[in-house]
Amino acid sequence: MHISEQREEYRMPLRLFLNEHIGERVQRSMTLNLSTSGIFLNRLQLPPKQFSTSLTYPHHKSIVGLEFELPETSEVIWAAGRVCFDQANDYFFGTGLRFEGIADMHRRLIRDVIMEYREKRLRQLLSTVRRNRITAAPTLN
Repeated sequence: MHISEQREEYRMPLRLFLNEHIGERVQRSMTLNLSTSGIFLNRLQLPPKQFSTSLTYPHHKSIVGLEFELPETSEVIWAAGRVCFDQANDYFFGTGLRFEGIADMHRRLIRDVIMEYREKRLRQLLSTVRRNRITAAPTLN
């Protein structure tokens, strides 16, 4: 992956199924994380003989259509993303996509969901720190 292709924004862990439009084909993928500029997807890695008749993997620099619903919203997000990164192992084929075509309203919705997640996570961490300080504080006798 080229350094200019890396996302610089915060990546929110996110596990949800979505529809991925590759050419004329629609297939199910699963997200791993989301930022305001892109998304990372996983698909099952299939043996070569099944590859040609089943899933299609997008090629580097190709455009992929995405259709997904963010948690706790009723808004369906439609976006186009350019493949910037591929990663494969024995089980999964992963793809990093940079959003190239997305409505401003949907980009703002993604930003708001990510900000809410970060604030919630920060409150949890601060609560843990406070709890640890209280239990670790020396008692005065």
